[in-house]
Amino acid sequence: QVQGFPVVADLGPLAPGAYGYAANQITSFARASAATYVDVNGVLQTSPANVPRYDYSTGSAALLIEAASTNIALFSEQFDAGVWIDNGTTTIANTDTAPDGALTMDTVVAANGPVTWKAQLIAVPPGTALPFGWFVKQGTAAQTRLAFFDSAYSTAVATLDIAWTAGVPSIGGATNVTGINVRQAAVGIYFVSGTINTGANAALQMMLYPDLTFTGKNVKVWGAQLGVSGSYIK
Repeated sequence: QVQGFPVVADLGPLAPGAYGYAANQITSFARASAATYVDVNGVLQTSPANVPRYDYSTGSAALLIEAASTNIALFSEQFDAGVWIDNGTTTIANTDTAPDGALTMDTVVAANGPVTWKAQLIAVPPGTALPFGWFVKQGTAAQTRLAFFDSAYSTAVATLDIAWTAGVPSIGGATNVTGINVRQAAVGIYFVSGTINTGANAALQMMLYPDLTFTGKNVKVWGAQLGVSGSYIK
């Protein structure tokens, strides 16, 4: 899915008390595809093509205008899909309610013993800064890692460790990740994001280590993002 450039003309003055503009002040608007926004109740919604989005992710309404963006992570909500390779992990599909209100958040369980992870091999442009992010919710694991490796799994390109305390994530450590951010996306669900540089790689393994203690514990995930600079793209 790709979100196109919106075209907004003759908007007039700011609506009183709002970040954005009132709907009746927009005289021309176009967007090539559907796109997401956070509604007044904090739920992720999808707006049809050519319909303005009023986003409440900051707590106040704002007319959402973004450049084109593409999520190059495939099956971003389906971690039991074949593109996600399991190395000792097990995925239980549709265990929890996702930020969009659907029962599509998955639980990824680590094996008890060896190093276990889930990964997707993704073609990337070399020498490029790419934003990434995951929607995560605490399961039974106390520590979770988001990582990128080269295509052969031999060299770590970037790592971001999450420490869980009473359902709330904090950053336990990071390597080669800039612009790290953690924001609440729904009750108990957080979007953990940052930016990596692809270096000389033309493909990267986008990886999830559900349990850094490798003792059979789990984490809940949804909506993996890579290359998305704005609002959520499936």
